[in-house]
Amino acid sequence: MKAQYKEQYTKGLESFQRSVRNALEFHAKVRNLPLQGVSPTARLMFARIFFISTSILRLCPKNENERTIWDFTSIAILAGSLFEAVMFFRYFCEPGDADEWVA
Repeated sequence: MKAQYKEQYTKGLESFQRSVRNALEFHAKVRNLPLQGVSPTARLMFARIFFISTSILRLCPKNENERTIWDFTSIAILAGSLFEAVMFFRYFCEPGDADEWVA
């Protein structure tokens, strides 16, 4: 049973690392495009998502066998901030009517 959790942790961490790396590569390709409307704000939120994600990766041990102290509190706080940043990013990227933007 313990081996199953180690395998799931390793797979999850590798998947998260891959997602962060893909986001960075995407950002590198589009960062010089001209910005209009809410794009500058969306770009800042994207950067926030990236910075929070890399902070989480730094706090997570690379494998289950490392003898380190897990900072669960910091990881949880960052995960909450990451969720909030993703929600704001989606808000800025999805079309909305005029009343929604005024609010």
